[in-house]
Formats: sequence, C-alpha cells, structure tokens
Amino acid sequence: MDVLSFLVHTLGILVVLDISVNGCTYDHKCNCSLVNGTWYADCSDRELVKSPRFWPNVTRINLRNQIQAFAESTRNNISLLKEQTNISLNLLNNPLRCDCKTLDFLQWMVKERKLGKIRFPHFRDYACTKSSSDRKVMKFTNIEIQIEELIKQCSSYTTLVFIIASLIILFLAVLSAGLIYRVRWKLRYFYYMTKSRYHGYKAVRGDDQSDFKYDAFVSYADEDRQFVLKMISKLEGEKNIRLCIHHRDFVPGYDIAENIITAVNKSKKTIIILSPNYIKSSWCMYELHIAKMEEIYSREKENVLFLIFYEAVPADIIPLKIMDVINQKSYIEFPNDEYGNTVFWNRLGEALM
Repeated sequence: MDVLSFLVHTLGILVVLDISVNGCTYDHKCNCSLVNGTWYADCSDRELVKSPRFWPNVTRINLRNQIQAFAESTRNNISLLKEQTNISLNLLNNPLRCDCKTLDFLQWMVKERKLGKIRFPHFRDYACTKSSSDRKVMKFTNIEIQIEELIKQCSSYTTLVFIIASLIILFLAVLSAGLIYRVRWKLRYFYYMTKSRYHGYKAVRGDDQSDFKYDAFVSYADEDRQFVLKMISKLEGEKNIRLCIHHRDFVPGYDIAENIITAVNKSKKTIIILSPNYIKSSWCMYELHIAKMEEIYSREKENVLFLIFYEAVPADIIPLKIMDVINQKSYIEFPNDEYGNTVFWNRLGEALM
C-alpha cells in the first residue's frame, strides 16, 4: 500500500493533491492533469513566446499561445517525450513564422508528423507568416511545397550573405595591405630597432657625437663601387673621416636589413650616392627609407641625409620619395673637371667633419 492510500484508508485523512503546479513541467507554466491514465499539459492562452520544458511523463500538450517557432533545445525536449510513447502537440492558432530562421522548425514538424511519433491536431489548419508586418498568411495545406520554396530562397540568401561577407573581408584585407604597405618602412625600422635593443644595442640620441662609430654610412649601388673606392681614398685616407661601407663593414652572418639599420644608427650621416643605378636598386631604396626613419624617430628630425648626384638622373624616373628628399635636403653634384673635383672633396669633407 502506498503512502497516499495509507493516509486515506487507514487514518481517514482526506488528501487533496494539487497537480496544477506539479507533475508535467519544470517551470510550472501549465495546468497539469491526469486524463485517461496520461498526463495532459494545458499551456494555452498564457501569452507564452517559447515553450516550457516538459517532464518525460507528458503525452498531451496544448500550446496555443504566441509561439513563432521552437528553438533546438525545445525540439530536443519534445523528442525525449516521444521516446516514451506517442504524444499529441497542439500548436493551433500560434503566430508561426515561415522564414529562413524557422526553416529547421518547419522541417522538424513535417518530419515528426510523417514518422507518426508526434501528432499535431488540426495540422492543415496551421498558418504562418514571413514577418510580423506581413499580412499574407500561408496555410499548412501545402506546407511541404512551401518548405521547398523556402529552402531555395534561404539558399539564395545564404549565398548572397556569403558573397557580401567575402567582399567585406576582401575589402578589409586590401585596405589593411594598403596601410601596411604605406608604413612598411616604418614597420621594418621599428622591428629591427626593437630586435637590436633586445640584443643589447642602444640607439644613438642627442648631440654626443662620440657615441657614433662612423662619420657617415655610404648608401650606393654596386655598379657605382669605383666611385665609393675613390671616396674611401679621399675621405678616409686624406681627411681621416670614418665611413661605413656595406661590402666592407657589414657584419657577416647578420640579416642585411639589420646590418643596414645598425649602420645608419651608428653613423652621424647617411650619404646617398644618387644615380640611375641607385634608383633601380631595392636595397638602396631601403637604405634611403631607413635613414629617413632614423632622422624622424631617433634623431629628433636632425638632418641626417646628405645627397650626392654622382650621375645625371632624368627627372621622370626619380621617385616622389627621392624628390621630397632632394627638395628638403642639401646636395652636391659630382663634377667632371679636375678643379671641380678638388672643390667637391673639400666641401664633402667639411660637411662630414
């Protein structure tokens, strides 16, 4: 004999069991009753926009409310009920939606109805709309055909979203690449300066000229090496000016870019040997940009660059970056006569001392 029977028959106590808030839902939003040996959950007319969670013993559910669709968690909960026995789920008069977001829900209803585990009373009388403002009501009379059309529409919509998203990503990638390209010299400069400082090198700042290892770093194209050799003879041999020459003074085993930044940073000046060959060289252009970065970020805009026009350069092949340097910096031209050569080397020596 169970406890309830014992209380009634043995002790004569009348027990009233209120099942309106027990026995069928976890959140007590439905009236629950035992009808013909099965639990019936009446959740109708409660302005519910989503379904409550039901206990596994429920077999009949009335959900006439303001529900537009079932979330996946709700569908899973209902699926647990059908594993016990066939269930009846009444969704009549709910403002159901027929759109891409509710497509899974519509397909779920049709599938479960065909399997026979879930009965939807008056299923063909169900109706849905595409939006709250849409006055066109679609009956479930031909819901299978409507689902097929909806699949096509959603597929096109998904494709459109994918294309738009791809274009946005492409635009952002191009924009980012453009910004990176624009500041590439600055990024390279800061990268190698940070790397140098990590290895214990301290950048030169201020007016203490004794901290510099070289009086000038010479930036030139390999095709103009003969002129540089003459420069070594005239400036180092005769005027005791310390020059940094990449084919002679760069540290073997180090990255070329790192060698360039170190040379520029350890030199009081950077001499640009300007010629058509110089403009064609990517490494020469790199040295020019690094010298400009050094001038701006490490020397507090002190004049670091010094230009020498070694050969005539047509104006139409001079990049804008070099034109800016020409317009802003001092420069001298290498002459072709003996007297001019003497004046040239004297002026250059004075500028570097």
